[in-house]
Amino acid sequence: DEETYRFIGYTQNENQLVVSSESAVKTVDFSTIIATQPYKFYAVFVKDSVYNTPLDNSYFEFSSNNNADVSDGYHISPKAGVQFNGKITLPSEYNGKPIVGISGFNRQANLTHVYWHGTPKLEIVNSNCFGSSSSSIPALTKLQVVQLPDTVKFIGQYAFKGCSGLKPVDLSKLTKLERIETFAFAASMTYSGEYPHFKIPGSVVFIGATALAYLGMPIA
Repeated sequence: DEETYRFIGYTQNENQLVVSSESAVKTVDFSTIIATQPYKFYAVFVKDSVYNTPLDNSYFEFSSNNNADVSDGYHISPKAGVQFNGKITLPSEYNGKPIVGISGFNRQANLTHVYWHGTPKLEIVNSNCFGSSSSSIPALTKLQVVQLPDTVKFIGQYAFKGCSGLKPVDLSKLTKLERIETFAFAASMTYSGEYPHFKIPGSVVFIGATALAYLGMPIA
């Protein structure tokens, strides 16, 4: 997952360069500053996700979980005919229960970033979620970022296949991840100096055939 930041002003407090909200920043009254005195100012940033609110539930389908290996909750997918553009923020719960699965985003050709609102408890990225086993469905080459919380246990078949624009995913942080299924990340991702290797956590007990085939970066 990737977090971006938005510049919002300046501060004299060098220990408060990233804040949780704009309201946390005190405005500097420049009329009170004496020009002959030296002052140091530091740029202040706020996480971009602070501005993101989850999309309305009317854009999605919610289905009850029937996977015995996954906690009680819902799976989220886009409604038929809905097309997203650019960045989206998904709700992390529905009807008081967590969203534990995600699926059906593999026809969102203009989708670039997927974030979660609140505290996500996602456990499974279902098969064919962003990628596809069908050659008739074009790969999501514009997709750059999918936020994967550390609660993820399973990454299904073809989940990210062909997502060649996807920025490297640091799976080493997913300490509950157990399975990476067949073709899950095949032909996806691009090399990055920040994450020069694709890291797999020690919790993984199964990696499917060709799950990491034609990966755009070396595996650690």
